[in-house]
Amino acid sequence: MSKVQLVKGTGRRSNRIDVRFKFDRKLVAKIKKVPGARWQRSDAIWSVPLDLDTCRILRETFGRDLKLSKELKNWARQAMANERNLGTLANAVSAD
Repeated sequence: MSKVQLVKGTGRRSNRIDVRFKFDRKLVAKIKKVPGARWQRSDAIWSVPLDLDTCRILRETFGRDLKLSKELKNWARQAMANERNLGTLANAVSAD
């Protein structure tokens, strides 16, 4: 079973990723090192910015211990497609 669950935030946290795990000092130390990580006291969860750079840092930090929600996977697929399209556009513009 995955130790760390990632869920796309909703409502006031729609621009965040909710990071859920059972209390573990090692995991807390790791999440604190992720830029923009915040403890959400009211919901007793950690959250991080919703962007591809943060997703990559989370993958590097937690590796195979991650489990992504369906909504977050869908968001990430679309964000990666957008990133590729921007790269293609930038290459086309610089070739002119």
